[in-house]
Amino acid sequence: MSSYGSSTVSIRPILSLLAMIAGCCDDPGPADGAMAMLEMGSGGLDVFEPVAEGSTVLLEPGGQGLQHVWLGLRVSNIDAQPGLIEGSLVRLSDGHIVSLPLRVRLRFIQERTYEELTGLRLVVPVADDIIGQEATLHARVTDPTGRTAEGERTVRVAWADVPLPGGDGGDSGMPDMQTPDAPTPDASATDAPSDTGDL
Repeated sequence: MSSYGSSTVSIRPILSLLAMIAGCCDDPGPADGAMAMLEMGSGGLDVFEPVAEGSTVLLEPGGQGLQHVWLGLRVSNIDAQPGLIEGSLVRLSDGHIVSLPLRVRLRFIQERTYEELTGLRLVVPVADDIIGQEATLHARVTDPTGRTAEGERTVRVAWADVPLPGGDGGDSGMPDMQTPDAPTPDASATDAPSDTGDL
């Protein structure tokens, strides 16, 4: 018998190894086939405090005689690089939108399992329109491919216990900060360019 035939090597282990390598490199990404998720928060710049259904959000005095509610967002299964952000505060009793329009395109910060953006402001021109009342806090994020993540919470709005500029640090109560004719402030705490065009 020829010794040539006995030296035949099976290629099956090699094919199996190649299949394993190909499988390791196949990463479809978190957005493929998964539902886009959005979590809403508050708390200010670089702070994310989750907003639960029925919780209280705080109205804080801001520039130009106006006031705002802080808004933070966390998204997953969506590529918000950048993301088009839309937000509003709507009075629950009659559906009146009490906040100025928020529509801005910004890049989120990539964390381990989600992307996050804090320091957004929902500006409220007339505080009496919403103080002590229930409202719907709504936000939507759209990525460059058109994929969206959306969320809303029913909240109650109250004044933040923040000393007024030049004050004695006492009760901030119900300060008179209603200035309807004041210029519209920036929609976001960042100075990134905004997108005011329609989708």
